[in-house]
Amino acid sequence: MKKLSDVEREESRKHRKEWEQNRYLSRRDEFRKKQREYEHTHLLHSALRKAKVRAKKFLVPFAITVNDIVIPEYCPVLGIPIFRIDGKYSDNSPSIDRLIPSLGYTRNNIRIISYRANRLKGDGTAEEHRHIAEWMEKERGKESEKMGTSGSERN
Repeated sequence: MKKLSDVEREESRKHRKEWEQNRYLSRRDEFRKKQREYEHTHLLHSALRKAKVRAKKFLVPFAITVNDIVIPEYCPVLGIPIFRIDGKYSDNSPSIDRLIPSLGYTRNNIRIISYRANRLKGDGTAEEHRHIAEWMEKERGKESEKMGTSGSERN
């Protein structure tokens, strides 16, 4: 078997990359459909893979397995049911939350909560969330006074 020179090897890699990219582009919808199907049928594996990508992106530790992920029936934060519809995200979808974001994805630092709760939580601290809640209550109180209603009458 003939050994390839460095130039031939690089040319071969370039050709292969172009071929793969063209193949993907020509069958993009099919690939995306298969990916959605996989994510729907392998929810935990998909969540784990995405968490690993985020850990790498944010340079935080990643040391969890599928066995570390237990999806509760109800969100421990908001009390809403946790479920996923047709592979799409909704407020009720399960979401991996890092209690202390800088500690990464480790067994003792993750919880499964609803997607809505995780979005609301963001990266704010408990103190920041208390300030937001106090401000919201104060502003709603002002608004209620202007409208002549009590806070309990508003939604």
